[in-house]
Amino acid sequence: MPSSTRRLSDVARHVVLPRDIVSTGWPKVKAQARMCGIEYDDWQDGLGRCMLGKKADGLYAAGIGGVVISICRQVGKTFTIGTMIVMLCILSEYPLKVLWTAHRSRTSDETFKFMCSLVRKPAIARYVDGEPRRANGQQEIAFTNGSRVLFGARENGFGRGFDNVDVEVFDEAQILGERALDDMIPATNAARNPLIIYMGTPPKPSDPSEVFSGRRRDALHGDSDDTLYVEFSADRDADPGDRAQWRKANLSYPARTSESAILRMRKNLGEDSFRREGLGIWDETNTLSVIDPELWRNGEVTERADGGVTSFGLDMPPDRSALAIGACMRYADGSAHVELAEYRDTHRDGVAWAADWIKTNVSACIGWPAKAVRSLADLTVFDGWTYPNGEDVYGLDELTEPPDELKRVRPVWAPTREISDGARADAYVKISQVNQSYATSEVGLRRLGLDGDEIRSLRSQQSRDRGWGALDMILRSANAGDDQGSQPAEDEPTGGGATREA
Repeated sequence: MPSSTRRLSDVARHVVLPRDIVSTGWPKVKAQARMCGIEYDDWQDGLGRCMLGKKADGLYAAGIGGVVISICRQVGKTFTIGTMIVMLCILSEYPLKVLWTAHRSRTSDETFKFMCSLVRKPAIARYVDGEPRRANGQQEIAFTNGSRVLFGARENGFGRGFDNVDVEVFDEAQILGERALDDMIPATNAARNPLIIYMGTPPKPSDPSEVFSGRRRDALHGDSDDTLYVEFSADRDADPGDRAQWRKANLSYPARTSESAILRMRKNLGEDSFRREGLGIWDETNTLSVIDPELWRNGEVTERADGGVTSFGLDMPPDRSALAIGACMRYADGSAHVELAEYRDTHRDGVAWAADWIKTNVSACIGWPAKAVRSLADLTVFDGWTYPNGEDVYGLDELTEPPDELKRVRPVWAPTREISDGARADAYVKISQVNQSYATSEVGLRRLGLDGDEIRSLRSQQSRDRGWGALDMILRSANAGDDQGSQPAEDEPTGGGATREA
């Protein structure tokens, strides 16, 4: 059966739907497109239905997390998304503002060229207000009802400074960093029914792909219920020359994309790049994990035993997209209980909540050595935190050894990087009421026999796995500590989440 006559669920590798879809705006778009002489294949029809799926309140079901499409080159994604955008502009009851960005100027120019050709069709041209604009590097198509589509390249800074944007299309989304996204997403804040579309090929290892890769990971792990994720790809072990695998990855082959076109792409790209860009296959992620996932699953428990030394840790990746609080209770027999106490998206919840959480759940906190703490001479109370005996905790600065009055609350490990006064929650902090052993994290890791490369690899793993990093480091720190003279702390709440015995 040709790919053009097969449903989306039959041809896509992954289809992850947002929840609460009760209707879709696609039938109107499809009907308008047909009036303009445009027909869609069955898989495009299915994709459009999912993209424009709506909740009971009429808002797009993917209006928060966005639409994420991983698709190889020369399939027809620009045609599919471009014609849909044009129909939405024609049908809109209010002036629709659309930003279409690509990373490279060349890609943006090619998209604009295609869209100009599309709107010159007689059936569509009557809805277009004059000629497309090309002046001074500004590319724009305007419609008679006030709707507009603006085009530009992110490498040239396009996309910043706009407001009241209804639809944003991020082409070449595999080259999209958090910083660029942060500059552009606020443009949709005032939109009535915003929709954000990310589309691209699997990224190269060198691509700044944290946005695209992160949304894929969250969707496939079931961590996002407000995102549509669709992936088209060949099998992971596919032979690059297998025509059957070409058909799996490229839904336009052989009807619209010729064999010679794919052969030419394969020859020019090289094998690894062809697997990504020609077959849509994502690179396997080989990661070092201190805790074996299988052992982690096997160690799950329903209740935590009391009587151990309680420790907490905070961790977040360099892109600052999430913040995790891990908890560890170590017992006298050398065993430990570890759990994820709290995990939140910083884009939604910020980071200030973490300081409040720590203040609520522990009776003493100090990260040592850390620039976040203040000079003892200033006699400044450290945000009202106190020792277990009720005395205030005062800050320290530029000291090489904690004073005697703080030795009873030494942390097992300290931040791996300096933290500023206003960003305590952005760094690693270890809390322990009575444990008498402490070291910086790198010293602690070297005590475990890890060399510099292994330490860097571990930190890289923490950055990729976000919440896992805190749990891994806490468990290692607890096992690295010398508990001579320690006494069990009072049992302290550690929040909800999955729990494990180690």
